[in-house]
Amino acid sequence: MQISTERLTLVACPPQMAEASGAGRRQLESIAGARIDAEWLEEDGRGLLSYYAYQLREDSTAVGWGMWLMILNASRLVIGSAGFKGKPDRRGSVEIGYGISPEFRRTGYTCEAVRGLLDWVFHQPSVMCVTAECLPENHGSRRILEKVGMTNHGVQGMYLKWSLEKHAYIAAQARIG
Repeated sequence: MQISTERLTLVACPPQMAEASGAGRRQLESIAGARIDAEWLEEDGRGLLSYYAYQLREDSTAVGWGMWLMILNASRLVIGSAGFKGKPDRRGSVEIGYGISPEFRRTGYTCEAVRGLLDWVFHQPSVMCVTAECLPENHGSRRILEKVGMTNHGVQGMYLKWSLEKHAYIAAQARIG
């Protein structure tokens, strides 16, 4: 399962890659079919892969509702991941999250990946709303969520809470044409 954007290919993380989270980088690259940024892998990637493996053991049909790899089209390099924190709940809501290697921050790649995932997820009949959360001091994440059209609902607990309703997304896409 993959999504193509202007500069990225988003690939639903293969289950065998998640299960191999403790393997060496070369083995993970072989499974991914792409090189993997070492800093992303060690900073975020291994932990996310391990958690995603747990999700898939709980529900093998969760592929697409978890981790998606961000692969640069130009170099076939995994620079981060974005995805959902599980399948939609009974109200049709899913939470999105993302992370990227520090070297590739402030390049627009994360925003591009989030837009690609929003387009995919809002074509799923069971999804009515996408939510997100970020720390108030995380200005980069806040800017991404603003750019993709999410509504800021203020601080709840430690986090800023955000949402985007399917009908608002569809209306905005119709205006863009």
